[in-house]
Amino acid sequence: MTSGSGANARPFAELLGVLPFGVLVWTTNARLVYSNAHAAEVAGRPLARGLSLSEVTATLCLRQTSNGDVYPAERLLAADVFSGHVSAFADCELELPGGIRRQIEGFTTPVMDAHGAVSSAVTTFRDVTDARRAEALAAGEAHILELVASSHPLRETLGALARLFESQSDGMLASVLLVEKGVVQHAASPSLPETWARAIDGQPIGPDRGSCGTAAFLKMPVIVTDIATDPRWALYRDWALALGLRACWSTPVLTVEREVLGTFAFYYTEPRAPTPRLLELAQQASRLALIAIERDRHERVRAELAALKEREQLHAVLDHAPSAVAILRGGRVRYANSMLKRLFHVEPGDEPARRLGAGELAHVFAELTPGERREDIEAQVTRDDGGVTDLLATYRSVIYEGEESTLVYLVDVGKLKSAERRLGVVSERLRMATRGASIGVWSIELPAGAVEWDDVMHRLYGVEPAPGLDYRAIWRERLGPEDRDRIDLAIRNGLRSDVALDTEFAVMLPDGTERQLRANAVIERDASGRAVRLIGTNWDVTAQKRAEEALLQAKEAAEAATRAKSLFLANMSHEIRTPMNAILGYAQLLHRDQALGPTQRRQLEVIRSSGEHLLTLINDILEMSKIEAGRSSLSIAPFSPASLIGEVERMFGGLARDKGLALSTALDAGLPEAVHGDAVKVRQVLINLLSNAVKFTEQGSVRLEATALRVEAGRLLLTITVRDTGPGIAQPDLARIFNAFDQSEAGVRTSGTGLGLAISAHFAALMQGGIDVESALGHGSTFTFAFEATDASRGELVSARGPELAVGLEPGQPVPRVLVVDDVATNRELLVELLSSIGFEVRTAADGEEALGVHDVFRPDLVLMDLRMPGIGGIATTMELRARGSRAVIIAITASGLSDAEEESLAAGADVFVRKPYREADLLAKIGAALGVRYVHPRSTWADAPPPSSRLGPGLAAVFAKLPSDLVVELHDAAVQARATRLKHLAERARVHSDAAADAIADAAERFDYGELVAALGVESRP
Repeated sequence: MTSGSGANARPFAELLGVLPFGVLVWTTNARLVYSNAHAAEVAGRPLARGLSLSEVTATLCLRQTSNGDVYPAERLLAADVFSGHVSAFADCELELPGGIRRQIEGFTTPVMDAHGAVSSAVTTFRDVTDARRAEALAAGEAHILELVASSHPLRETLGALARLFESQSDGMLASVLLVEKGVVQHAASPSLPETWARAIDGQPIGPDRGSCGTAAFLKMPVIVTDIATDPRWALYRDWALALGLRACWSTPVLTVEREVLGTFAFYYTEPRAPTPRLLELAQQASRLALIAIERDRHERVRAELAALKEREQLHAVLDHAPSAVAILRGGRVRYANSMLKRLFHVEPGDEPARRLGAGELAHVFAELTPGERREDIEAQVTRDDGGVTDLLATYRSVIYEGEESTLVYLVDVGKLKSAERRLGVVSERLRMATRGASIGVWSIELPAGAVEWDDVMHRLYGVEPAPGLDYRAIWRERLGPEDRDRIDLAIRNGLRSDVALDTEFAVMLPDGTERQLRANAVIERDASGRAVRLIGTNWDVTAQKRAEEALLQAKEAAEAATRAKSLFLANMSHEIRTPMNAILGYAQLLHRDQALGPTQRRQLEVIRSSGEHLLTLINDILEMSKIEAGRSSLSIAPFSPASLIGEVERMFGGLARDKGLALSTALDAGLPEAVHGDAVKVRQVLINLLSNAVKFTEQGSVRLEATALRVEAGRLLLTITVRDTGPGIAQPDLARIFNAFDQSEAGVRTSGTGLGLAISAHFAALMQGGIDVESALGHGSTFTFAFEATDASRGELVSARGPELAVGLEPGQPVPRVLVVDDVATNRELLVELLSSIGFEVRTAADGEEALGVHDVFRPDLVLMDLRMPGIGGIATTMELRARGSRAVIIAITASGLSDAEEESLAAGADVFVRKPYREADLLAKIGAALGVRYVHPRSTWADAPPPSSRLGPGLAAVFAKLPSDLVVELHDAAVQARATRLKHLAERARVHSDAAADAIADAAERFDYGELVAALGVESRP
């Protein structure tokens, strides 16, 4: 390309302008004639036409990456380019405004004209900073892992880790802190001021301890974009600002068990918010730090355990030594065995030269100088009790606790005979102890084979002591052949390999009693290593074996009881869900009737709510059974937290108003519109918490508060708090309210299973969260429910909404044939009425055998198959239908509470699984999806229709006003309590005063129209 901007040059310039790398075009005299937009973007400044080569390199502020020197201009545009050669350049970086450096690489190519002569040159270059950093990061990670694997010192490894990540971002200052017992310890901060490292060392963690202390306390990342304004930096703000620190992002270093080992922090000298790449770098740094710290901790623990074990072994040997032993270092006693303490009252930490004076004993405790060898010395010393002891002192240089020390071994040579006598006493005591514990001692002299038994051995084998007994023959006679051969083989192997005998066997005594014995044996060898004696023990373990068998039987009985409980709960679920399916199903069908009045609708609502309450109780028990069996799991789907909270609030709004409570919510502005999570379990937890709050609060208020905290990209921590002004919970009760079937004193006085909080706590833990409670008697309670969720879009939320109510089939499509199989007539009738009203053609069967016959004639498109039926059950019927080649869609329907019912039915050939009781809209939606049918949906449901006017009429209020006050109060109470028989009796009393009032009361009682009756009585308006 040449200078100028003719018609042919313009398209070429436009092409160069959109290229994703920098382009510079030179004339043959090394003058710049063109630079594209990307070149200016990479350079951070525009490049004017006409600049010389040296002016361009100066404008770009080119530096050599390796040493920071000015980059030679001739490398950018070599002279031989104009001779037709291509020149490449690397090891080059741009210095942008603000001091930021960007690495570039590229090459310069000659451009030939039509005659083959060089007419210009083109330099292309690109920014390789991120690529180089990624390469450096990968190499750095490998180097860090090599340091960790080679057990390199931890702080040096963490320093290398900090420098590695500092190289990944301009201006970053990295810091690594360790956390032990709630206190931070400085580990590495190669680019931060030394004064900052000293200041932060030893600081406690807490919710207001800067970025690092707060991150360690909360166990989650803390991002502070401006230290000058963030309240968490109040304690350290002046210090940090004085050192020029303005932003800090800290990530905790957590183990799998969420134990905090430290923090990794990025500091900046200006206010700054993290980019996604920097957040990922922080997580990456935290993971590498975890590996290094865990490895170091493991090595330290192993070394400490090894040193401790070595020291304990040494102490165990020296404490059992027959003489006094001391270890000396630095003029102090570092170790004193029990004999030394007893004879001379010397304790670790004593200074012999000062405590013992210049006497003979102090001379005995003289340390060895480095390299000194000292002969044994004898000394006669006087003990504290006035007694005289003759000592023989032996000195050795030893390493103790990692340092060179002096071991002094003192032998009381004047009392060797006394020691022998004491040894005999000890032996006798040992014999007495073994006799008292019924432990028999035996020995076999090798190779002669002479056997000795003590008194207990005779008793264990049922033989009286007598001279000349053949103990080998007695032993072999008492044992069975298999045990004899097995023990003989074990002893022979032990003699060859020093394996100690440790076994059990049965012996048959002369009186026919069988006993279980246990035997241990050790091998005694002489100085040459030859086995000379086998010494062993026997003791009776019959009672122990019987206890173990009884324990095993008890364990098997407990497991059988658990299985029986699970089966009972499943059966109970089926027996309750089956009639509940009919109750709730017909309630749903009746709701479709537009002619129903408000009273009937309220009565249906009572039926529905009562049925669902009963269902909730059995579900609680079944859910707890699942939890105990470890089979509880999450069902993740998109949902709206705000909508769910509003739904739960509306559920309890009426009850709260009836009790005069103020029920309110406060949703944080940052609460996401949609999240992925288990909405069913979240709703259940909120219902349990809000139900308790409204139930136990008699006056005041109940408030829900919801907030969201972003833990990392795509992951959220949602917190919902329920506060009430109720009676509070006593401290002893706080420790047990989350136990299954356990309730506080207030809870015992109310209805419920005592499972709500136990199930809620399990659900919260399942969702990586928890439930905390703060309460005191007379001051209300605050329950905080936290759980994890992930981001979801509004579109996902819309697609996850429940199905609409269907009222018919769209015209123009074939009428599907449906076979309903259920042994309960009520269930069959319910489905027939529902499906026929929609437009399906329906047939029924009462068992599996009848279903097979009807199917072959009717040829249904869909089979609604009950799983639990007498005779041929639903699973077997489904398998038979598939074996016969049936292509009907099979929907398995069951009231069973067994968790494997769905898996079993689908494996048998069912297409869809539904559990009773079901919502008619959900069932119709599953049928529509399975068959591909289209429904007609109403523009509005019965719930949208205005309620019909009162049957009692407004005129009766005046009639009721003439009744006696005490009678009106009784009528009001009976109506509120829905006592129809009581109302009929009161109607006869009211007839004395007004026939119209009596007839109205009797009519209301007959029609269960309690709400209208209460309104007409107007008790609250009476004086």
